[in-house]
Amino acid sequence: MGPILLVLYINDIDDTVNSETLKFADDTKIYNRVDSVEGIERIRADLRNLVVWSIEWHMLFNAEK
Repeated sequence: MGPILLVLYINDIDDTVNSETLKFADDTKIYNRVDSVEGIERIRADLRNLVVWSIEWHMLFNAEK
């Protein structure tokens, strides 16, 4: 039951970012093609949005991974 609840809990994380997401178990990655300064800013905005999401949902990310 635990893994199903985790999936339900983090299901809306895709709505938070404009980049593509890849989720497997408790790992989440975002990725996108970056070939300009605007691309870098989009990734940074996505990272800021993820920080806000993690604070709102009390689900902190392990940045060391």
